[in-house]
Amino acid sequence: MIRRKTFYLINQYASTPETGMGGRYYYLAKELAKRGHKIYLIGASYNHLLRIPPYLKDDYRIDNISGFKFVWIKMPDMGTTKVK
Repeated sequence: MIRRKTFYLINQYASTPETGMGGRYYYLAKELAKRGHKIYLIGASYNHLLRIPPYLKDDYRIDNISGFKFVWIKMPDMGTTKVK
């Protein structure tokens, strides 16, 4: 009997194949969700590896993707930040 667990995978560079490189955190979350675990993948809404940064109206956004929840946390676009 498998014990179902909740996992919080946190990585600022986490993304989906549509928004960025995808990569190990996306696929790890997808495989753990297939095995019946509850998964929250938490990533930044902006980083230099994203091809298409997600739009966030609020401080965070939760998307249901491939059987798990992807939590985007709003981060500033560092490419447009002015330094005084």
